[in-house]
Amino acid sequence: MKYWAELSGDNVELARRELAASLRVVYPAGTPPREVPWGLRMVAFESPQVTDLAPRLALTHRLLRPLSEGPVEVLRRAMKEEGGSGRSIALRTSSGSGRVAGLVPTLGRAYVEGGGRVDLTSPERTLVLLPSRENPMEFAIAEEVGVTERLRLARRPPKTLAFRKPVTLSPLLARALVNLSEVPPGGTLIDPFCGTGAILIEGAAVGCRIVGADVDSRMVRGALANLASFGVVPERMVQCDVGDLPRSLDDLPRINGGATDPPYGRASTTKGEEAGRLLLRALESLGEIVERGSRVAIMVPSPQMMARLPSGWGVVGEPIPLPVHRSLTRWVFVLRN
Repeated sequence: MKYWAELSGDNVELARRELAASLRVVYPAGTPPREVPWGLRMVAFESPQVTDLAPRLALTHRLLRPLSEGPVEVLRRAMKEEGGSGRSIALRTSSGSGRVAGLVPTLGRAYVEGGGRVDLTSPERTLVLLPSRENPMEFAIAEEVGVTERLRLARRPPKTLAFRKPVTLSPLLARALVNLSEVPPGGTLIDPFCGTGAILIEGAAVGCRIVGADVDSRMVRGALANLASFGVVPERMVQCDVGDLPRSLDDLPRINGGATDPPYGRASTTKGEEAGRLLLRALESLGEIVERGSRVAIMVPSPQMMARLPSGWGVVGEPIPLPVHRSLTRWVFVLRN
């Protein structure tokens, strides 16, 4: 079945890659997202359903099922036909589509003429009106079929965690990194620099078993406290240097992937070690404990940090720039061993 996804404007490429990765996890037979000329940041994909997809996504606003496309008269007829169901609707416009708001009453009346009802408070269906980006006289109507986690995660800022020092990823970005790792529900996700546990919280939220490690005992205790506040029990949490991960976790089954925001020696310490060297050692250790063919999503302050990778690791796709403010950009890499 064909669906549309309205991506977040915060970072469109990261949102598209998160959607594509999540599709591969929950519906491997689905098609990769491709741009469509309706509304803003809209992409189309095919999938058997979206029931299990929407609850994973952090950087997509909503999932839609297209109903009709064309000039106003075509949409008016389609709305009248849809009204034959007798169900109640709310007809809304997509993000940044204020210029089509004047058509909402016309199409709403057509729906009522067909036998349906308009209910803006508790509708049985939510329909979305989108303008064409190519022809100002054409529009599309789609039905909302999936509400993602974006708003809920955005309303849970890092400051709500009991332990959040020295720095904590936002839930939105942490969830995106987890999804980019493509660890399936029931699989095991590792964060070798777990910090306050933000990535582990989101890994557990999408059904992963989680393994965390940090060289700092204070961070391990704080992460455990944060996990407990969400009712999350990790598969394993260890205090160790990244070089000791294979020995510390040698009794665990193979791990299915990872996601991490390693320390750079600024807000979070590297214990005096050069950040690039620390990351290199971490990847060498992960290469021993992560299942072959698995992915690890990593956020780094500079692409140059990833110029030299240990044997067996390669970059999947292009790195994604993530502007933080005018003078600071982070880079998201997806690696596969």
